[in-house]
Amino acid sequence: VTSPRGAMGRITIFTSASCGHCRRAKATLESRGFEYSEVSLSAHPARREDMTALASRVTVPQIFLNETHFGGNDDLERRLREDPDLFDEEVRRALTMPDPKDARLRACAFGEGSDDDDDLSFLSPPRDARLGIYADAPSSLGETKSPPCDHFEATFFLRQALTARGAIRDVAVGKRVYARCFDGVAFRDATLATFFTSSASTKGAKKEDVRTIDAVASVDRICASLLAHGTVVRVALSSNEKEEEPFSENDDVFGERAVLFRLRADTNPGCVSDARLAWPEDESSDSADPNATLKRCMRILSRLETKHTTVTVNSTNAHEKEPRLNRASLANDQTFLRLVDRLSFLKKVRLETLREKRSDARLAAFLINAYNAVVRVSMTTVGVPRDGLARATYFKRVGVRFADGFYSLDDIEHGLLRGNVESSRGFFHFGGTRRPIERGDPREAHVVRWDASSFSNKKHPTLRDPRVHFALNCGARSCPPVSFYEGETLDEALQTAAEGFCEDDANVDVVANTTTNKTTVRLSKLFSWYRGDFGASDAEVLERVQDWCPIGSAKKKALLTSLTALANTVNDDARKKKKRRIEISYAPYDWSVDATADSPTYASANARESWGRFTGSFWESFWS
Repeated sequence: VTSPRGAMGRITIFTSASCGHCRRAKATLESRGFEYSEVSLSAHPARREDMTALASRVTVPQIFLNETHFGGNDDLERRLREDPDLFDEEVRRALTMPDPKDARLRACAFGEGSDDDDDLSFLSPPRDARLGIYADAPSSLGETKSPPCDHFEATFFLRQALTARGAIRDVAVGKRVYARCFDGVAFRDATLATFFTSSASTKGAKKEDVRTIDAVASVDRICASLLAHGTVVRVALSSNEKEEEPFSENDDVFGERAVLFRLRADTNPGCVSDARLAWPEDESSDSADPNATLKRCMRILSRLETKHTTVTVNSTNAHEKEPRLNRASLANDQTFLRLVDRLSFLKKVRLETLREKRSDARLAAFLINAYNAVVRVSMTTVGVPRDGLARATYFKRVGVRFADGFYSLDDIEHGLLRGNVESSRGFFHFGGTRRPIERGDPREAHVVRWDASSFSNKKHPTLRDPRVHFALNCGARSCPPVSFYEGETLDEALQTAAEGFCEDDANVDVVANTTTNKTTVRLSKLFSWYRGDFGASDAEVLERVQDWCPIGSAKKKALLTSLTALANTVNDDARKKKKRRIEISYAPYDWSVDATADSPTYASANARESWGRFTGSFWESFWS
């Protein structure tokens, strides 16, 4: 519940569209019955200057009670843990005061920067593509329904019919298990239920019944059409079969239990762009500016996430409530399903078109946004990885298909954005140190060149920009917040992301002990996992960290003082090395995910088409 845009807000909150912390802060205020005035920095990027000037912080959200800066979402959660009644009293008292007079806290004028677009129109294919697909469906079974005229509608209603029959299941054939399949009998009956109002069934009919023969032929023609358009695919049960091989109504496969099929959307759920064969061609700018199309998709997703965020009782403390995203309800939202269908436009994106002669900034920005989008969508479609074993396969099996092939999350992060280095990441990446993208793989041509980045200079010569770690969000609570990046402003945005990450004491905390003359620096685990990206020595890492700390902050001053002392004591003399005045430790990484307890849980089988009957889905996913 928000205050009218035309009025000054007593509670003002600065947010960005993709920020999960912002969504949770708003849900918390709403759950306690407090109205607020929202200033979206996504819609009004110029207002960031107002926020940073007032709060002396660059991260969002930033909450103000009248003209008093309250803090961010972490501050809000901490205050509620300490004394929720005192917090409510403080807010109510603030609401009795006059509206803030500082113009920097002004509310947005009604309609200013509005992003209330026609989502349904954007998420639907062109009308000429929608109307012609099944328009010629025969009607020899008597009364016909208004047939689903597009791949999405056909998939949606077929899934309903198949689910009602309990037909979609994992099927063991020989030594392998094939996931999310249904047989030819179920296919024919579900097609009948989807396209015709008649309750008649073709099952068990006598072949000499002419009407039944005509009925079977009618249904089979639609089945063949569904196969031809890629809505349904036949499961290849041997190396001699191909799933994309076309079939006609004359093929005697639709009534056979030995022949298996899948809905296209179930063929590779781990790929967020595989919901359909391809997005229909139209006059949109998908190909010209795929980043703009992806941005609009993520803006719609942000609104859906807000809609499905609920305040629930804390799982570890029954006296605390916390906002969580209900991914189970989001997964059944038709707008979300349409959004996943719309992401199939990514299959036409040619990464080489995003490169420029002097810079790969457009390519890097798009890849960062694509990575974050894959995580946000897939944790609803294939589930939340809740432990280390699940994460061991999640980052390898979940990803996106572009024009030249499939890229897993690991391929994008470690292959394209980190120079395709041989390295491991965390305890759940214990399968060796081979390159994410092997030498000779055509996808290697799209590895980002960071040499044009401002970070790559004489002081820091590198083909990798470590600030990218502050832009990627893998869904965990300790991850940096999500933003949307543009090629034209990527360098400035990465700098802001780095400053915002180091601004948070949970990521960078400096404690100077004047008695022992020692400074203790506690850093995020990211600085340990990716040590090679940040520097070859402790001094180099800390030098870069202090560069990103807020100007004038106590932690920046303490780091500068300690670095000076470190430079004076660290040399080739082993005895003097023991006099170092800086001690570095790394904070535990919080892998908890923004999801309610009943949200779907990821398992390796969720992202695989098949697996060995005896080896299991996990080990095939892990070693592949």
